[in-house]
Amino acid sequence: MYRKIKELITKGRITARTIKYKDGNLLFEPEKILERWAEYVEELYNENNHEVDMQEVCVISEMEVEAVIQKN
Repeated sequence: MYRKIKELITKGRITARTIKYKDGNLLFEPEKILERWAEYVEELYNENNHEVDMQEVCVISEMEVEAVIQKN
């Protein structure tokens, strides 16, 4: 019975064969989908988009330091 249920479930899976472009339109052609993925990954890993000011990120107050010292 377990095997039969598993067969029925796996047959019903639907895979997406479309992707949305930036403007919201759906792309159906495999070549266009690959181009969109390449564009997305390039934007994702673009160094200019991930600049972080370390002074803003690493600010620790004196109270936090004292609290840690007192715990130890």
